Amino acid sequence: MKNILIDPMKQEIIPVQLSVQPELKHFYDAIECDCVDMVSLPGNLILVVDDEGMLKATDGILASKVHRGYFVLLDHNGAARNLIAGRGIVVAEDDEGRSCTLPDYITPASLSKFVRFIPADKNDEAAQLCKEILADCGYVRSPEHAQRIQARYLKSMNRAIALCRK
Repeated sequence: MKNILIDPMKQEIIPVQLSVQPELKHFYDAIECDCVDMVSLPGNLILVVDDEGMLKATDGILASKVHRGYFVLLDHNGAARNLIAGRGIVVAEDDEGRSCTLPDYITPASLSKFVRFIPADKNDEAAQLCKEILADCGYVRSPEHAQRIQARYLKSMNRAIALCRK
């Protein structure tokens, strides 16, 4: 099954093949992780990422061993949407939620419009940003509190995209 790997360490977006009906182990191996999370994308696409990527990036002991790079996922307006720590795989799903091969129009070139890599020399700053984003996770006490968290997240995303500029 045709998929696309986003590898921030090599700063490349390349086609990869997974089995016709991939199991979690296939994603763990390709992304080099133990637990995955799914980021919904438009058009029945999903970005499969390391669920613990940001956490690993902020743990001093783990960070020194697992620096696997960072990338920023952009929305259709070019605004930073997500900061991702580690690799990601783009997969398609059918109307029943099963993995299926990507449509022909989804290519590494078409995805490159929505991905910005953070240069390796900015990894420490990206890890600090992960730490700040994780610190905001938790119980939302009120709509006003949710708005403050959202505002801080947007600022964090602006800082993340700024790290991508050389």
